[in-house]
Formats: sequence, structure tokens, C-alpha cells
Amino acid sequence: MQVSVIIPVYNAEQWLQRSISSVSSHDRVRQIILIDDGSTDQSLAIMRRAAEQDARILILQHPDKGNHGRSASRNLAIQHVTSEWVAFLDADDYYLENRFELPDVDADGYYGIIQSNYTDASLQDSMSDHTGITDKIKPDELYTYLTEQGSAYFSLISLTIKKEVILSLGGFDESLSVGEDTDLIWRLAHQYRLSPMNISAPIAIRTVHSQNSYSQKNNNRYLFYRKWCHQKEYPLSTKAKKRIVDAYRYYAPWYRKVSLYVKKIFSDSSQR
Repeated sequence: MQVSVIIPVYNAEQWLQRSISSVSSHDRVRQIILIDDGSTDQSLAIMRRAAEQDARILILQHPDKGNHGRSASRNLAIQHVTSEWVAFLDADDYYLENRFELPDVDADGYYGIIQSNYTDASLQDSMSDHTGITDKIKPDELYTYLTEQGSAYFSLISLTIKKEVILSLGGFDESLSVGEDTDLIWRLAHQYRLSPMNISAPIAIRTVHSQNSYSQKNNNRYLFYRKWCHQKEYPLSTKAKKRIVDAYRYYAPWYRKVSLYVKKIFSDSSQR
């Protein structure tokens, strides 16, 4: 198996070299695609220096050299992939030595678990220490498991997937700024066979810092749930529908305002 690794980059000068080095150390990696998403720091310079030292590195920019987000950047990179298999990494995260120790099982994709590294102890409540599915879920049961269970989730940076599979689904939804990874994973799980890797050991490290903490991402999270409330292409169980609707209501700004208003009314009335 040969893999192309896609890394979208936006103002990641502090972390980028570590990320690139963690990928280049793997023999299975045939290609490393770095997409500069309109960085204003030294990220592009770091990318160019890395490309001088490793012929596997391809640097891409959007036609206008602007900032278009992770989904557009990943979709651009997918068009340039030369390997049968694709993996993803964020510019502030890094792979471990066992990243591509894949099981001897026929599948369209493989996923594992990752571990969080906190740059500030105050952020430890923003994300879980480990992210991934530790239950042994059969590929044909994974879609239902993911959509029904609120805590059922695996990270995109733990996924190794066939290029043709992603292309068949149209890649990432560029209308989503949050939840675009979960959206793709759910669609993949419905259409294709995704098999777990070693679920007892992490295969990558996610760096949790003030710019990517969970609380920073909540503002647009409702858009992901709104999409899944209204989509018709992928069937959902009654349990999954309820969970998704509840999550949409929780995150939707208008719903939160109404809920706070109602709570205030009841609070005021109870004090009279």
C-alpha cells in the first residue's frame, strides 16, 4: 500500500515542521501534499524548505492564493493525489510510528484512535484525552452506530481511505466550516466498508491549543446538524433522527436565544 497524505496549512508556523516530519518518516507515504490556505505567517516558507529536502512533497495554493477553509483545501489536494490511498493530517497535529500499521482485512478504509496533547492545562476540558471508537464495530453496522451514539466518533486524521471512494462522494462539503469531517465520515460509513485498526493504542497526536479548542468551534456547528436534519439521501433510524434534531436545537443560535428567553420568563414568573 502506498499513501498520499494531505495537510491543509493556515498560519501553522509553530507546529508545521513537526507535522511534516512525522509524515515523511513513514515508508508507505508516497506523496505529501501541503496546501497553503492563504497563510500570513512563515508557513509557506517552511513548506518550501521542506520540499527542497523531500521530493515527495507537493505544495499547492488556491488560484487566488486566498483563504478558503479546510474543506476546499482538502478537495483541491485530492485532485492531485497520485496514490490509491489517502490519509489526512492537520498542520498542528502529528503521526506516531504505528500510524500505518493496518489490519489484514479487506476494506475501503481503516480508522483508529488518537490522543490529545494540551498546550495549556486550562484546555483539558475542551476535548477528550482520546478520540476514537474502542468497541469492535462491524463495517455494516458502523453508520448506524455513528449516527445514533452521541459519543461515537473517530478523527479524520486516523482515517486511511481509497482515493476513488472519496471522489465518488464528491469530497468534503465546502459549505460546512465545522463538522465537515464528521459529515464525510458518516457518508463514507453508509456507502463503504470501514474497518478498525488497533483500537488499544493511539496512532496520532492532536495538539489542543487556544485556536482549535472545542469552544472556538461551536458557533457554526448547528449548520452540520441542520444539513443532516434535512438531507434525504442517507436514511436515519428514529434514534439517530432524534439525536440529530436535539443537537441542532442545542447549537442553533436562534433556538438558544428562544430557550434563554423562555427560561427567563419562567424564572421571573416564579419569583413573583
